[in-house]
Amino acid sequence: MRRKFFRILLMVCMAIPLTSCHAQEPVEIDPTEMPATFRNTHENVLEGAEHIGNVFDKLAKKEGQIRILQIGDSHVRGHVLPGNVRKALELSFGSEAMGEDEIGYSLPAIATETGKPGLVFSAIGVNGAQAHSFLKPEMISKIAQQKPDLVIVSFGTNEAYGTTYSAARHKANLAKLTAAIREACPDSVEFLLTTPPGCMKKGKNNEKTPNRFNGEVASTIVNFALDNNMAVWDMYTICGGDQSACANWTAAELLRLDGVHFTNAGYRLQGRLLGQAIAKAYNNSR
Repeated sequence: MRRKFFRILLMVCMAIPLTSCHAQEPVEIDPTEMPATFRNTHENVLEGAEHIGNVFDKLAKKEGQIRILQIGDSHVRGHVLPGNVRKALELSFGSEAMGEDEIGYSLPAIATETGKPGLVFSAIGVNGAQAHSFLKPEMISKIAQQKPDLVIVSFGTNEAYGTTYSAARHKANLAKLTAAIREACPDSVEFLLTTPPGCMKKGKNNEKTPNRFNGEVASTIVNFALDNNMAVWDMYTICGGDQSACANWTAAELLRLDGVHFTNAGYRLQGRLLGQAIAKAYNNSR
């Protein structure tokens, strides 16, 4: 009886595609590591990664273009951060679907497409932007034009930088933005939210201290994502959280003198870590 069962199982596996009977090969993961000086760090993972499973399935099938679009504030507008997310993802999923685009501040970060199947990664950033800044019809139209399968929503620094902060208002703006994008995109679109890395703020005598709203803003984004079945990358906690995030970036000389923006090396690190986390989640999903 047992032999008959295994013969039947073998016949079924021979009759359907090989990938259905064998686990798919894991993709290569960018090897970037956080500086050894970073303290109180956490594992570099996505939370709620199961909510972008459809995107992972499309990447696995390698049929057509799978478009990922990162939107955000000046951290994204500088193009170094998203440019390095793209490089990390190219290492994992290939670059055949994209041209050899030169990436720089004065150049657009919208990828050219070769027409081949595979990953297409683009970015749209606006200096000083908050989530509600992208609710303008022209911004929603720019997003929809990219026909994204996944939108990486990267705001929070400017929400945290005011004299007051409202988590309720922040959540409401994230809800309006994600709803507007879903309405504008005719095909299904999924979301990956990211928290800001953590910055400094001028205090008395112009001394810079950690922005007191950093942790609350990060928690708001994480809670919103998980409450609404979205994936989230909590860079703030991963890189040290309330205890050490701002101090880590500062001590490693990866934070610029303004205490808000990062050096190119800092943005490269952030981009590679995000791409790494996405690839790790993909491998886990297989």
